[in-house]
Amino acid sequence: MKQRLLSVLIVAAATLGLLRHARVFDYICDDAFITLRFSRNLAMYGAPVYNMGDKVEGYTSPLWMVLCALGMKLGAPAELALRIVCVASATLLMASTWLLWRRLEPKRWAGGIFALAGVAVSAPVAAWTLGGLETPLFAALVTLSIALASGVAVRGTWRGGLVTGLVLALATLTRPEGAALTAIVTFISFLFARKRIGGIKTVAGIVASYLAIMGPHEVWRISYYGYPLPNTFYVKTSGSGLFAEGIRYIRLCLNEMGEPLTQILIGGLFIPARMLAFDESRRSRVRRAALWMARIFVLVLIPYVASVGGDFLDLYRFLVPMFPLVAVGCAHGMTRIVRRWPPGRARIVATACVLGITLGPHAWRQIILGQRARQLQDKKRESASIEPIGWTRQYAQRWSATGRWIRAHAEPGDWMVTGAAGAMPFYAGPEVKNLDVLGLNDAWVSHNGKIIGSRPGHQREATEEYMLSKRPVFIFFTDHIETAFKLPKRDNGWEAKGYVWTVAKVEAEKYGAPKTFYHYFLMRIDRAQKLMTGEDIQTALGLPE
Repeated sequence: MKQRLLSVLIVAAATLGLLRHARVFDYICDDAFITLRFSRNLAMYGAPVYNMGDKVEGYTSPLWMVLCALGMKLGAPAELALRIVCVASATLLMASTWLLWRRLEPKRWAGGIFALAGVAVSAPVAAWTLGGLETPLFAALVTLSIALASGVAVRGTWRGGLVTGLVLALATLTRPEGAALTAIVTFISFLFARKRIGGIKTVAGIVASYLAIMGPHEVWRISYYGYPLPNTFYVKTSGSGLFAEGIRYIRLCLNEMGEPLTQILIGGLFIPARMLAFDESRRSRVRRAALWMARIFVLVLIPYVASVGGDFLDLYRFLVPMFPLVAVGCAHGMTRIVRRWPPGRARIVATACVLGITLGPHAWRQIILGQRARQLQDKKRESASIEPIGWTRQYAQRWSATGRWIRAHAEPGDWMVTGAAGAMPFYAGPEVKNLDVLGLNDAWVSHNGKIIGSRPGHQREATEEYMLSKRPVFIFFTDHIETAFKLPKRDNGWEAKGYVWTVAKVEAEKYGAPKTFYHYFLMRIDRAQKLMTGEDIQTALGLPE
C-alpha cells in the first residue's frame, strides 16, 4: 500500500513538472483546430466531417477526435475540452513511463525518477503536451503497450493478452504508426511466449483483441469515407524528395538535441547484454522483452519519420514517442553501470558522474532548444522548412481572430478558401464551408491536386479552376497579413473572375486578437458591394486602378 501511494506521488509530481514546463510554450497549433472542427460537428450533428455533407477523413487521429467530441458533448468549450484531453494524456504518459520502469527495475526507484525527470525536461515532449495534437496520447499508449506486453509475453494470461491488444488498438486509433508497434510487440511477445505453456494463447489474445477493434473500424472507414486510409495519407505521400527532407529533419533534431548526448541517451537502449548480467529468471525475461520492443520500435520509427519527409511543425513531434523509451532505457543502463561499483563513496561518485554526463547536459540543452523554438523567426528552421513554435503560436491566434471576423460577415452556406485550414475555418463556424486548398480535408485535391513541392503536408494544391468552382465568397492567402493599414489594389485579372482585393480590420478587442492587424484577401464582388461600407472592411471597388 505504501509503495502504491509513493508511486502515485512520484507520478503526480512528474506530471506537474511536465505541465509546468509545457506552460512555457503556451500555444495551440493551427492543425489542432482541424480535428476540433471534426469533433464539433460530431458533437453537434453526429457527423465526423469537416464540411457538413462532405465525408472526408481529414483527421489523423480518430481517438483524439472522439475524445475531444466527448468533452464538447459534455458541455466543455472546444479549447477547454482539448486541454482536458491533453492533461489526461500527459498524466497517462508519466504513469506509463513509471510502469515501464517498474517492469525493468521494480526495486530501484531512483532510476525511475531519473527517467521521469528526463521526460519532463524534454522540450519536444513539453511543447507537444499542450500543443493540441495527439502526440502525448500516442507516446503514452506506445509506452503503456510495451510495459503491458513485456509482462504478458513472459507470464501473462489470455485476459492479459486481450488488455494488451486493446491498448495497441487504441494506439493505432491515435496514430497509424500504432500498426507498426502492434507488429513489433506481437512478434517479440511470440518469441518470448512460444515455449511457455499457454503462451501462444496469450499472444492470440493480443491479436484477437486488436482485430476485434480495428477490423470493424476499417469496415466503417471504408463504408463512410470511401477509402481504406485517412485522406491525410494520400496528401502526405505525394510528390518526390520526401526522404531527403526527412533526413534533413532528423539531422536537425540530432544537432539541436546534441549529437554526443543523443548517442548516449539512445545508447542506453542498446547496452550489451553481458554488462546487464541477464539471467533466465522471469524478471530478467520481462526486462529483455521490454527492451527489445523498445529498441526495435525506435529503430523503425526514425527511418519511418525520414521516409515521410519529417514535419513542418517545430520540435519533432513525430519523434516524441521514443523519448520515454529512451529515458527509461538510459536510466536502466546507467543504473546497471553504477551497480558495478562497490557500495559507499565509489558508488556515490559514479552516480554523480552519470548524472553529470546525462541528465544535467540534457536539461541544459532542452532550455536552449525551447528558447530557440519560441522565437518568431529562426534561419536554421526556415532553411529546413520548419515553422518555429513562436510563429505557429502567433499565426494561430491571428487566424482565430480572422475566423471570428468571417463569422461576423458571412452568411450560412458561404464558402471560403484557405490553406490555413484549422483556426480560421473553426472560428468562422460550421455554417461556413472551407475548401482546404492543400487537400488535407478535400478528397479531390488529395488525389488530383497539382504537386507543388515536398514540404510535409504541403505537397498538393487545389487548381484555380477547382477552387473557383465552389463559388467561394472569401479567398485567403495566409501570408497576406499586415500590422499597418494599406489600401487594397485593383487587380483586373481577379476582377474579371468576379473577385476584388479586400482588407479586413481585425480589431483586438472585437475579435480576440492579441493586437489589431489587417488581413488582405479576395472577396466575391457581389458580396463586397454589400459590405464595402462596413467599419472593419475596405475593398478596392471604386479605387483607381
